[in-house]
Amino acid sequence: MALAAHYPATLPPPQSIIQLLDDHHLVILSDNPGLRDRIGQTLKTHLISTPDSQVIDLDGSCVTSVRSFAVQFEAQLELTSASWTAGSTNGQMQRLIELLRAACSGPKRRYVVWRDAHTMLEADVDLFCRLVNALFCVAAESEHITLDPVMVQRVIFLGGGKLGAYAEDTSGQFCKWLDDGKDGSPFWEVMSMVERPAVITYRVDG
Repeated sequence: MALAAHYPATLPPPQSIIQLLDDHHLVILSDNPGLRDRIGQTLKTHLISTPDSQVIDLDGSCVTSVRSFAVQFEAQLELTSASWTAGSTNGQMQRLIELLRAACSGPKRRYVVWRDAHTMLEADVDLFCRLVNALFCVAAESEHITLDPVMVQRVIFLGGGKLGAYAEDTSGQFCKWLDDGKDGSPFWEVMSMVERPAVITYRVDG
């Protein structure tokens, strides 16, 4: 496995993190579930208080499929759609991409806090890669490509050792776009204009 550069070991205070989220997605690693929960709750409290912002809080322990991700995401946006149980995984992913794109309206900032993100990674690494890529690419589309008013959408991943190993893998989607067919990719325009996802990773327990 190819390894990325070492990442900072000290998590900044919440106000500094909010400033980092202007330009970056964030990965927070700890093998202590209680510490992860406390950090997640502290961040959510500060993010919710940020003007014209929305926080989507995903319970990652329940996210092992496109359906389980989409159902939580939709519920917190107070949206409803047809059942996510039908169709292939590819079809569900396309619908999810359309949902993420359609949701890029409303507040100026949306923060997706994905707790226990390693659960999906352990269940299906390929699907995790596709979900991460979709979240990052739609966020980049909103800022760099669409002509509509910009929504800044950022994802905060909290997880344990498996997520840490993924964060260090330079072929993973914390480090590069998913190569899913170049011009045939639904995100080929992002991939051609934006070099890589902007992600900062912190390990908070050594």
